[in-house]
Amino acid sequence: MTYRPEIDGLRALAVLSVILFHAGFPILNGGYLGVDIFFVISGYLITGILLKELKLGKLSIINFYERRARRILPALTVIIITSTIFSWFLMTPSEFKLFSESVGTSAIFLSNFLFLAEVGYFSPDIDIQPLVHLWSLAVEEQFYLIFPLALWLVFRIGHIVMSWVLVTVLLGISGFICYSLAPDYPDKIFFFSPARFWEILTGSVIALFLFGRSPWSSHVLSGIGLLAIFGAMFVNDVRTPFPSIHTVLAVGGTALILAFGGRGSAVAHILTIKPCVGIGLISYSAYLWHQPLFAFARMRTMHEPSWLVMLALILFTFSLAFLTWKWVEKPFRFRSHPYYPTRKAVAFFFGVLTVVMFLFGVIGSITKGLPARLPEHVQKLSMAAHSDSNPYDDICQLELIENDHPLPGCLDYLVDGEIGVIFLGDSHSGAISYEAQNELLARGIGSYAASSPGCPGLPGFESAGAPSLGRCNNYAINILNFARRKSINTLVITSRFPMSYHGVGFDNGEGGIERKRGGDDYRSETIPIIDLNDFKRKKRVLSGITEQLGSLSLEFNIVLIGAIPEAGWKVPAMLARRALRGSDGLLSTSYDAYISRTKEINDAFDAVKNANLHKIDMSNVFCDLQLPGRCINELDGLSLYSDDDHLSNAGARLLAPKIADIVQTIMSNNASN
Repeated sequence: MTYRPEIDGLRALAVLSVILFHAGFPILNGGYLGVDIFFVISGYLITGILLKELKLGKLSIINFYERRARRILPALTVIIITSTIFSWFLMTPSEFKLFSESVGTSAIFLSNFLFLAEVGYFSPDIDIQPLVHLWSLAVEEQFYLIFPLALWLVFRIGHIVMSWVLVTVLLGISGFICYSLAPDYPDKIFFFSPARFWEILTGSVIALFLFGRSPWSSHVLSGIGLLAIFGAMFVNDVRTPFPSIHTVLAVGGTALILAFGGRGSAVAHILTIKPCVGIGLISYSAYLWHQPLFAFARMRTMHEPSWLVMLALILFTFSLAFLTWKWVEKPFRFRSHPYYPTRKAVAFFFGVLTVVMFLFGVIGSITKGLPARLPEHVQKLSMAAHSDSNPYDDICQLELIENDHPLPGCLDYLVDGEIGVIFLGDSHSGAISYEAQNELLARGIGSYAASSPGCPGLPGFESAGAPSLGRCNNYAINILNFARRKSINTLVITSRFPMSYHGVGFDNGEGGIERKRGGDDYRSETIPIIDLNDFKRKKRVLSGITEQLGSLSLEFNIVLIGAIPEAGWKVPAMLARRALRGSDGLLSTSYDAYISRTKEINDAFDAVKNANLHKIDMSNVFCDLQLPGRCINELDGLSLYSDDDHLSNAGARLLAPKIADIVQTIMSNNASN
């Protein structure tokens, strides 16, 4: 296929946008769309090469896969080995478990399915996973495992016409899958190969249907393509779901440039300036290097690095990329190179490495992150997320709509077969209920807990991230009806209401920035999602909370747990890293930041005037006590959190007596009446 330097310029645009986005620079909010550009370019180039060889009768599937191996594996192996060395010394067990699994799955190009399954509500911070970006390579290689064989087969049957049919049919199927699954699984579909293939196939369509165009149309249409790409990147941001109109603009814009931006077009003149072509040539290695460098910087500094540090890392990325391109990529790719290895050498070397990396991933997964790497006290701190959390969480969390209560397995805290109080709400309720139930049981009060992740426990609300519309509302209605049926008149409600209101994760102002995609946007299920920062949305959240609490407090005694102070960083991991570095002093966050984050929510709580509503101010439990002006994250060598916002059992033990005191008073008053 004839070399087109403007494609290297397009690669430069793609890799720069991705790197700037991952560095946290707000220049291109939709910079991650650079990956979509890579997909289209890849589909165009590979399909063009395959068609040329098919027409000449020279296509060899073995040769094709050998070329792919020489192109992909050498630099990829260097990055994986380097990342493993640094991760061994810097990562906590939970982080290293996911990392080792990413090594194993990257070796067989299935890492996208790992991140599809693992990256979610309780997963380690994705920004510190060095190999998370390899999901896009996995998508490409899965596509090219099937597509060349399918194209070869249909080409033999019906020449170029059947090739058109194959590509358009596959494009339609992938587009349908993407469109159908997006509403219910917005986070999962981001990594799902069949929902991404349409982007690669768009490039294939351009390769199939590319014909000569007039100079005028080439200038105009390729210019529109470039404007579409920049428009998508500037307007888009992390809260925009995949797919969106911005995805279509990026993919369509790339297709227009590939089709009409050839030599002589105005866009080609822009994209073929030497710096663009140079960056494009090393774009693959630059893409591979940037994420590990950023991840290790974040781990080492224990917070979000400054823009100067990130700028230095970007320059270092391109320095390493150039060296990798020259000394790793080129010797394997070009026969003219004096160190060009034979096919057998390539097959043996990378075959052995693939097996070793896969086994490494299995071992890391089975051992839960090889904790023996670390000193014992560091292991204990880092494992708080798992060893010091509610053991009933997996049993008593409702992921699906449940109509029947009580749930089997969640009845260990009854007294004489009776339930005196019900714990409900989102995963924050699940985090505190175990210790609170133990405290109540010691006082002779039976209880029942059944939380639902992402659901506030109030009727009429839904989470934007819920897989199925109606899940949260039905959860609240069902458990309240159960309480009515059993004449249980006391509820303990806990939810992450600040996330409900703000719609974004917490920034503690000290480098701890929670990065949730889009947040948990609680809303009335009858009202469509709108801008998270829109005042009307926030007003609806507050009015919905006050209305529901006011209504329920006429019927039930409610113990309302105030907003739990969010940390902004993964507390167990932060404590483990501090221990490795020998840092002193209690880990804590700003009390002022907590007050600022929760003011509107607390005002909404205070607006409900009913003697049956009993509020617990969490600042009296965690803030301005041991450290003036601070909210503590640890106490007596124990992490008070299992992640960045959920209390550990140690944290819940500080709260449990306060809950039990109020419930006991309610029970005494009920008995006297």
